[in-house]
Amino acid sequence: MILLLLLLTVTVLLNVFFVANWLSGLEQGGAGSLLQKLQMLLTPGLAVYGIYAAIRIRRSTPLAEIAGLREASKAVTGLVLEVNPPRHTDIRLGKHLGSRAYVTGPPRKPIIVLGPELLALHAMPGERKAVFDAVVRHELAHVHAGDLWWYQLATVLRFSNLSTGFFTLFVLWLDVLLDRGDITSFLVSTFRLAALTLLTELIARAFLRAREHAADLHAAEFGVEGLLAAVQSHETDQTRSVVRTWLRRHPGADERSQALTNPMRLLASPFGQVFLGAAAAGAGFVTLQDLLLTGSTADKATPVMTGVLLGIPLTLFVAFSLWRGAWQENRNRLRPLLTAAALLGGLVTGSHLPLYTRIFDQAPIGIPIAPSTLLALALGTAGLCWWLDSLSTSWHQTDPSASRMPTFLRYAVPSACGVGGWLFAVLWTWSARLRGIYLGCPLEESRNLPICQSSTPESDTAITVARDFGFTFWSILTLLVVVATLVVPHHLRTRSSR
Repeated sequence: MILLLLLLTVTVLLNVFFVANWLSGLEQGGAGSLLQKLQMLLTPGLAVYGIYAAIRIRRSTPLAEIAGLREASKAVTGLVLEVNPPRHTDIRLGKHLGSRAYVTGPPRKPIIVLGPELLALHAMPGERKAVFDAVVRHELAHVHAGDLWWYQLATVLRFSNLSTGFFTLFVLWLDVLLDRGDITSFLVSTFRLAALTLLTELIARAFLRAREHAADLHAAEFGVEGLLAAVQSHETDQTRSVVRTWLRRHPGADERSQALTNPMRLLASPFGQVFLGAAAAGAGFVTLQDLLLTGSTADKATPVMTGVLLGIPLTLFVAFSLWRGAWQENRNRLRPLLTAAALLGGLVTGSHLPLYTRIFDQAPIGIPIAPSTLLALALGTAGLCWWLDSLSTSWHQTDPSASRMPTFLRYAVPSACGVGGWLFAVLWTWSARLRGIYLGCPLEESRNLPICQSSTPESDTAITVARDFGFTFWSILTLLVVVATLVVPHHLRTRSSR
């Protein structure tokens, strides 16, 4: 859940900063203009969420002030005392909520709003009373976990993402109206903008679903039967739809039931989440490189910095997806390969979503759709996923209960950061140089360059990258880390079995 929130935060802030930088460049403003644009793009998200939360609170009534619901108020108070959340929680009635409930308000003064149909269940016998208890405990679990901070941050980022997308679309449309752009470029940019906005929204909704699963598991500590009855009563054919599963802010009834009956299945992150993370990283590679570029065609450090800065968090995102799955029952042996496929597809797709760059105007510096580049990416991502999976599976054999997980993370996380940072620095540098050749060589001033006159620019670029990264200190260190993390655990395991 935390990884999804970090992914959402980095994706939104990087996109907002890039749009602000682009708008500031249009006006030829400096740092002051950039800060103004950042404020202009982030303020709507804060304002919309503040208004939205205020309306939800104003439409509710304190439960203790309603004479006809005093028994229900006592029942809820008893559950609050049982769960014992760390902060005082205000309980309110939402007249239009029906059988639903939610948590809102400031994180230090949380408010739980319950619907009248839900409150009516407190006096009913059997399963209905269990459903009432389970739903209230679920909302109290959000308060107990303190995830209202995370929810508010995710909601503000969602609104900021949507407002930035609409504002950017408005600027692009003005560009067409003022005859500074053509309709074809506008339509292509609109498609990319919609895809990038949708990508960020899907990440936000994946986080919200993970948050609900965490609250379910906490509430299940007091009994799982009531929760199962509550979620199964809302199960329909629509909740099983794959499309609706991706778009829902709450997990479907069947998904929640499976997680409650077998919590270990939550350890395996869906491949769709890996794809979303990789697509966000692919867009981030282009965006960050553009922000760091000095404008010099001989700038060789920027692709390396971009690969390291985004390659490390991307590697950790993939690593934790694979490491958690190592302790899952009935683990899929093809998981490393499928994860690598999702990683490759997301990187290539995401790298072509950004709208513009300072160097090549409307042509994004994405990953070239060239056989040599795609093959190198496929081999690199497959090797990375296989190595990461090998780390966790070898450790799982000696620690099946995950009791020594902190020890594993102390050596696995630094190793993954080093290997992933080096790998993506190489792959992104290769991709950026080859893309620069494809975009620059057709220009008149570049046709006489040796690389543009070469009949094999792809292999020449590969040789140049191999020469730059081949026998350096970091390459040798990366190779030693990979070998050591594979050989040493195997040696210790063999030695202990004798």
